[in-house]
Amino acid sequence: MNEQASLLLTVGVVIIAGSQARATERYVPSPNYPTIQSAINACVDGDEVIIEPNTYTGPGNRDLNFGGRAITVRSIDPNDPNIVTATIIDCQRAGLGFYFNCGEGPNSVVAGLTITGGRAQWHGGGIYCGLSSPTITHCHIRDNFAWVHDGDVTGGGIWCRPESAARITHCLITGNWTEGYDMNISGGGGLHIGPQVLVSNCVIAGNSVCPDNDVPNHYGSAVLCYWGGTIRNCLITGNRNYSCEGFGAVFCFEGVVSISNCAITDNDRLEYWGSAVASAYVDAMTIQNCILWNPLLDEELFVYSPSTTVLYSDVRGGRNSVYVQGGTLNWGDGNIDADPLFVDPDGPDGDPNTWEDNDYHLSVDSPCITAGDPNGDYAGQTDIDGDPRVAHVWVDMGSDEYVGPLPYYALSLVVKKWGQSGPWIWGAVTVDPDRLVDPNDDPNDPNAPREYPSGARPVLTAHDVGNKVFTKWKLWDLSDANDANYPLIDTNDVLYLTMNTDWRVLAAYDCGGGTELLLLVTLGALGALVLTRRRA
Repeated sequence: MNEQASLLLTVGVVIIAGSQARATERYVPSPNYPTIQSAINACVDGDEVIIEPNTYTGPGNRDLNFGGRAITVRSIDPNDPNIVTATIIDCQRAGLGFYFNCGEGPNSVVAGLTITGGRAQWHGGGIYCGLSSPTITHCHIRDNFAWVHDGDVTGGGIWCRPESAARITHCLITGNWTEGYDMNISGGGGLHIGPQVLVSNCVIAGNSVCPDNDVPNHYGSAVLCYWGGTIRNCLITGNRNYSCEGFGAVFCFEGVVSISNCAITDNDRLEYWGSAVASAYVDAMTIQNCILWNPLLDEELFVYSPSTTVLYSDVRGGRNSVYVQGGTLNWGDGNIDADPLFVDPDGPDGDPNTWEDNDYHLSVDSPCITAGDPNGDYAGQTDIDGDPRVAHVWVDMGSDEYVGPLPYYALSLVVKKWGQSGPWIWGAVTVDPDRLVDPNDDPNDPNAPREYPSGARPVLTAHDVGNKVFTKWKLWDLSDANDANYPLIDTNDVLYLTMNTDWRVLAAYDCGGGTELLLLVTLGALGALVLTRRRA
């Protein structure tokens, strides 16, 4: 996890093109600007406040307010995780870090800072985004909390009002929480976001709701999406709901929600229902290219919404791990139920609950590699480490894109009359490999293996030809000496394979003997046509 956290902070500093020809850089501390707020107050649109590594406390270094200015407040190098760690705004439980409520837009930027020790009543222990839409990037938001004794309390780390269109990118959001007594709703230990907010390329870990008391109505230990929101390319792990009636590491209430290319794993709860993602009254929620793998929870998804769609995702327990209390679940294409084979999800200490040392990169044998939606638009996207989102033709599931070399496996095809031990008979099989990667395959020998990268999913379709009727498939795993583990598949359906080993496939036909018969093999994706003649 330490490697992943450090790699997260690798994207360049946001550069603001202001209306002035030259922006003024105001350094803190300096004789003219002893505090961060004094430097902000001297700025006009386009200026930068550059903060030297140090720990900043007291009045003028907390409850920071841009006053509507389109400026950047940053460390000396947001690209360097050591600089980010060393540039600390410590609120000392006397206030919060930043307060945005003057109509700030995306050119109001906070970059490369650690914000900690925040405390707020009701909302936003670390950062409060009211009627504003700032950019928060490459920051570490840690150990902040929001509290209340009567009412609603949400957003321990960051809170965004429904009108906000904040952009929260490439941040670590860890160890934040909400707590309260006699309240209506408590949630979003890490973040509370609204319908226009984008959270991308963030690690959201170790956050919680209600850590000091066991009371009901706590939702979203990591994120509370209120009236909607978009979460993309994020790792959400190690978050815990302590409530006796709490739902979801990510809880979504009303609106339209999109969660894509996220790994939501190893989250926990105290009791009652626990789920990785929960929705209530959401108009439409889509979970795409995600990994939902939380062995400590009862189910991976709780649905009480009109329409929830899950597609091209690795869901522990599959469809059976989804609890639908109301509404409609659309179980789409491409979903799998297979151990994602993270590099080291328990870490060197062997404990999945200590998320800091866990490694959630995909290992070379992960079934999630190249298993995402091939029809998605990933232009310009990067994964949690800043690597290009598509590395091997198709996108991966989860927050990490595997960028190392992939092993290749062979698929060999045999077409015979059922029960026949002799040579080929007449049949027709369409092989749709999606990507035929080895140009050295012999186009004149349909029995020649064709090679695919690990995780590729060729689709085989057998066709009746004349009085030659397709009857069944038989698979052999060539790496398994006991291939009886792969019985006959007595069906006329198409055959879906995952290339995680060398496969031999038999397509069996029911037909009479013959003289000279024609074997037809088509490679549908490439439009290649191979004709050979064999004796029956």
